[in-house]
Amino acid sequence: MKFLIHLLLFLASTIILSAQNNRKTLIIGIDGVRGDAAIAANTPNMDALAANGITSYEAQTLPVTYSGPGWSTILTGVWMDKHGVRDNVFIPNNLIEYPHFFQYVKSANPDLYTASIVHWSPINILIAPLTQTDALETYDSDAAVRDACINLLNNEDPDITFIHLDDVDHAGHSSGFSPSNLEYLEAIETIDNHVGQIMTALENRPNYSNEEWLIILCTDHGGIGTGHGCNEAACQDIFYVASSNLINNEVIEKTIVDINMTNIINLDGNDSYIEIADAPQHNFNEKNFTVEIKLKTNGWSSDAPIISNKDWDSGFNSGFIIAGNTNGSSWKFNMGDGLLTRMDIEGGTINDNAWHHIAVSVDRTGASFTWQDGYIQEFNTSGFILDSDSNFPLIIGQDGTTNYPSSFNGLISEIRIWDTNLRNITLNEWNCKNIDVSHPNYSNLVGLWKLDEGTGTLINDLSSYSQNGTLMNNASWEIDNTIYSCSDYTQVPHNTDIVPTVLDFMCIDIDENWSFDGTSAAEGINCISTSIHEVLSKDVHIYPTISKDEISYEIGDLQTNMSIQLYNTRGQLITNQSITNNRGAINIGHYTSGIYFIVISNKENGLFYREKIIKL
Repeated sequence: MKFLIHLLLFLASTIILSAQNNRKTLIIGIDGVRGDAAIAANTPNMDALAANGITSYEAQTLPVTYSGPGWSTILTGVWMDKHGVRDNVFIPNNLIEYPHFFQYVKSANPDLYTASIVHWSPINILIAPLTQTDALETYDSDAAVRDACINLLNNEDPDITFIHLDDVDHAGHSSGFSPSNLEYLEAIETIDNHVGQIMTALENRPNYSNEEWLIILCTDHGGIGTGHGCNEAACQDIFYVASSNLINNEVIEKTIVDINMTNIINLDGNDSYIEIADAPQHNFNEKNFTVEIKLKTNGWSSDAPIISNKDWDSGFNSGFIIAGNTNGSSWKFNMGDGLLTRMDIEGGTINDNAWHHIAVSVDRTGASFTWQDGYIQEFNTSGFILDSDSNFPLIIGQDGTTNYPSSFNGLISEIRIWDTNLRNITLNEWNCKNIDVSHPNYSNLVGLWKLDEGTGTLINDLSSYSQNGTLMNNASWEIDNTIYSCSDYTQVPHNTDIVPTVLDFMCIDIDENWSFDGTSAAEGINCISTSIHEVLSKDVHIYPTISKDEISYEIGDLQTNMSIQLYNTRGQLITNQSITNNRGAINIGHYTSGIYFIVISNKENGLFYREKIIKL
């Protein structure tokens, strides 16, 4: 009897393993598609895929919005500050440390068949690992890529396939990246036709009924005008689809968070300021740091200081400053060493009488950048390893001396200072949130002034340093009664989500040392087979497999100790009931619409039948 049980369990585990190998992934990368253009174009084939999984037309890629960084991010699962690809030249890069995800696939299971079929050759030459990929093919047209993909699906048994289509990007460069440009939309519609032909070939595979597919549609960037190197929504808002019978349908959009700006400080441009005494934690001698500030202004005179701990008489003087440019409309960052070295980075336009959240993140040996309202404004990769301590107090609205001829004119709200260089993605994720201990860099917080006291001359530092500040020279409290509308992209998919989604779907364990920056749309999907059939019984019948009320079952060979269970796609047990008759039903009417699994088991011999159902 024990031998029989072991044999049955072995047969069940063999079927489970076989079924896992029947999970397949196809990633269709379409270069240069704006999210709003994907909506505007007539794309019935892509729409059909979008209707069967997670979709977003406000998914995010991050600067620099070129193909090299974009496809490197998609295929490594990490942002540019890790993989190091900053342009289409790929020099320098960190692709050895953060490789193409096929390397992880092959390490986990060398028998999985991987394929990379592309129009843009640098993907296969510089990103795809030559020794790890079973099919590595490059073509000079999208039609040729389509045909090669169809041939692969017809004649081989690929497990994970990536294809790259480039003609939409060509159309954007030649005629403009815009949802109102018919030539650009026609290029997207041509790609949709390619997608339809590929899906027809996929669904005509002889074993398709026993395969479980994940289809991902993605792009590397959007564009504006005839280019796409911009740091704004037109380039960063993209489309993303993760389509599978195992993924619940959902359209994900950004959230607009309206913050009522009350109890703020008015700096009148007549030498009013806030003073925070000189403190070691605000002198970043050879250390990385980040400064954030929320403000509203109509403009200023000369190059007025916004926040500073330096003598602004010269940009070479020790210390740092965020200041207005002399044009009275945009801002900049400067840091000096007191001798012959300085760093200068430009910010964006802020003199529109609207609230803005601006920041500078300083990486002394890497890429420093300015940031505004969710978008990087300018990079500086020169580095700055020299001493920049100034021994001046930290001043908001003036420079460190408090005697600069011009002072800032505007409203000031929350100020945050960190003794580390915050990543772009971190600034974006916390743009609309209050700082708490769940912030990934909370231990680096060295100053947090919310400026919400509303009365008196004291402003409280809510960091662990309690370095309070003082309102000086008629700096006053004001109730603005306006709204700061903040775009929260926390929940939308990002291009770093693709790799962990594929690995989870393919039941490949993710090592935390791989340091992926994304989240998985397939996390928690049950890695037990979605098509396990008969081990003990050859005549189990589950019907209908699509229903809003109940699912019936028939069992030809009724045995003792049998039960029927319902599981969700996360592998959680929803209900369990004993089977006492050859025929019966399980009520699903009160459950949420989506995909579930019916499991019929025997307490002595284990799992022997499993069926996927859809609750309407």
